Amino acid sequence: MNIRQEIERELREALGRVYPSLDELRFEVYRPREKSFGDFATNLAMAASRSVGEKPLEVARKVVEAMQVPSDMVESVDVKKPGFINMTVTRGAYMEKLREIATWDCDDSCGAFPFGQGKLVQVEYVSANPTGPLNVVSARAAAVGDSLVRLLKRIGFDARGEFYVNDQGRQVELLGLSLEARFRELMGQQAEIPEGGYPGRHLVEIAEKVKEFADWANRMAQSEMLFDEEIPVGELDDCILRFLVSEAASKGPTDENDKLWLEEHISYRAEFDAELRPFWAPIYVCDLSVKGLTYDEIMSKLTLIQRFREFALSRPLERIASKSGQGAPAEQVFLGEAVANKAFDFERFAIEEIVSRQKATLEKFGARPEGGPDFDEWVRESSLRDVIDEVYDLLVRDGRFIEERDGAVWLKGGAGAEDEGWVIRRSNGRYTYFLSDIAYHIYKRQRGFDGVIDIWGPDHHAHIARMQAAMRIVTQVIPDLDIDEDWLNVLIVQQVNLVREGKRVVMSKRAGEYVTLEDVVEEVGPDAARFFFLMRRSNSHLDFDLDLAKKTSEENPVFYVQYAHARISSMMNFARESGYEIIPPPDADLSLLEKQEEWDLIKGLADFDETVFWSAINLEPHRLAAYSMELAARFHRFYHHHRVITEDRRLSEARLFLAWATRTVLRGALSLLGISAPESM
Repeated sequence: MNIRQEIERELREALGRVYPSLDELRFEVYRPREKSFGDFATNLAMAASRSVGEKPLEVARKVVEAMQVPSDMVESVDVKKPGFINMTVTRGAYMEKLREIATWDCDDSCGAFPFGQGKLVQVEYVSANPTGPLNVVSARAAAVGDSLVRLLKRIGFDARGEFYVNDQGRQVELLGLSLEARFRELMGQQAEIPEGGYPGRHLVEIAEKVKEFADWANRMAQSEMLFDEEIPVGELDDCILRFLVSEAASKGPTDENDKLWLEEHISYRAEFDAELRPFWAPIYVCDLSVKGLTYDEIMSKLTLIQRFREFALSRPLERIASKSGQGAPAEQVFLGEAVANKAFDFERFAIEEIVSRQKATLEKFGARPEGGPDFDEWVRESSLRDVIDEVYDLLVRDGRFIEERDGAVWLKGGAGAEDEGWVIRRSNGRYTYFLSDIAYHIYKRQRGFDGVIDIWGPDHHAHIARMQAAMRIVTQVIPDLDIDEDWLNVLIVQQVNLVREGKRVVMSKRAGEYVTLEDVVEEVGPDAARFFFLMRRSNSHLDFDLDLAKKTSEENPVFYVQYAHARISSMMNFARESGYEIIPPPDADLSLLEKQEEWDLIKGLADFDETVFWSAINLEPHRLAAYSMELAARFHRFYHHHRVITEDRRLSEARLFLAWATRTVLRGALSLLGISAPESM
């Protein structure tokens, strides 16, 4: 039961009795700011007055006369100028709601509402460029996006989270060149980060991993393993199987792919002629780098090969021998200086390593059994090449919105200052990021999403209007896309200013020195980080007080909310030890809950599902964060004024029932925010 909706239903029925033609009238039912105005108020009369040609006050009086008051839901009604209708809810309605809340599953059904009807909605968030660690703005976007996915699911949508990896274009080229420069430095060469490149420490760490590959390849060259050209395949297979048995005995079950990797390695080496065979190891690493593998994935193959070589050479197999290797150092092969058309793919390896690190960081950023934010898909721009080509060809063939200027291709259809349009293909023949983004959104629609929510950073305001214009254009070019005006929604996540000891933490992106998501989580913990990121509207600037976030006192808002949950859990343990049944007894006499603090808490609990609904519909998870703080405050006031376990067992049972419902709602709110609900603190 949703109290506000039940009141709206009664109002609409009364309105229909007085003004039958207004059955579709839109009006609001809301909590008034002043408690003296009752529990709910409505602007129904003001909304209807223009349509019926009567003053709002007269409309309000007629509607109230047509209402059946008192009812199961409404105890009393009052009309105030210029036409507000104020209503007080019956005690029975609140008691029924309280009993309903006590039955909720706080992790799955708390505040559930069947509004979305299973419609498929995508929330694309974070989508940071794969050029470095996630910064604090990305962290804020992660908190907002993940919470929105949870909220939308709770009100009945099939919501999916998605991360878009922009792994194409000039920025990625500069990333590869920057990593190569760092690798050269490790090799003792003079090298400079290219202009516009990435000087951050993270690339030094990745370059050190590339050096590990080069060191491995050089070790392989120092002790080459020779196979007799006539060695039977079966004998090699037998050697591999004996090795895997040995591995299983010492290290436990082996990966089912290990045998395939070793067979691939042997056949790979066999294909080299005598001239190139000394270079097989660095060339092998270079070929692996092109496949888009992470350090761990590449190193697992290399260490497996090395262990197999050591095993084979230590066993009496006559046609396997070792000799001193020769050839250019591996780093020369990696840099493309020793073997034609072979070099390490610094660009691809940098992307894979950074994306892998971003995933690992996000996994630590939230409270859910499987880790942090839940991305159903990680879509890469490089995987959309065919879609991008197709969209470009369709726009060009249609011709209505395309214009060529000085060799570049423009998309027409802007407005105001953007009337000249936007470049979608440069004069050098390369597509722009804007065209890729258009294609990506078409791809979203082709996958069946009924609505899309994009969460972008603070420097993307101008991109909103042109993306919405582009969607209008492609709908005309590709009519079966069926994209309406409400299909694409964009949230801007504003800048975060970190504050320590009352002063802003200075960050320098130019120098590659900035505070990362991982830094913040390490300093204040994932719960505090998420709560602070969610406390304000996403489109407003946020001053994040690091000192406050670390405090273990009621000054810290997340501590304040979590402490309320922990305090109730402790209370429940004490009650159990005192002989009370912890699961709320269905026969608890809730009529004994008469104190003002008890009723403030009950009314706060009754607002939970409504808060969840509007937080989701308006894409404003900060509402739920504010609600959780207010509910915690109401509970703490109740707790300080009234003992829960008293000499009066019936009163104790009623207050335990109230405390149980409060814990259920607090846990549900924290879960939707992605924050843990501790049992003790």
